[in-house]
Amino acid sequence: MKRRGTLCSFSPCIEQVQQTVVKLEELGFKDISTLECIVRPFDVQSHGWMKIALNADEEAELLAKKEELKERKRKRKRSINPEGNVYTKPVPMIRSHTGFLTFASLCKQP
Repeated sequence: MKRRGTLCSFSPCIEQVQQTVVKLEELGFKDISTLECIVRPFDVQSHGWMKIALNADEEAELLAKKEELKERKRKRKRSINPEGNVYTKPVPMIRSHTGFLTFASLCKQP
């Protein structure tokens, strides 16, 4: 490694992180830090608010627009309605595996 360099190590479990940090300290690395990598999917949905029709023509127009939006959603499961509100929330209770990134700096003497 160069005299001044940064190392990044990926570890799938915390025990491997512990072993990596001990070895990095033995080798003289400084500024050692670890981040957990959690991949968490989000549920994104659009909810449009329909206007109240004032007459029969407006009502027909709103119904046609509503049907068009339904058809668009059928074609694309995750379409976003630009005229509505978009709500997001994390998917609850996911089964996943995490990982860890460990960073360390090496500053050797010349």
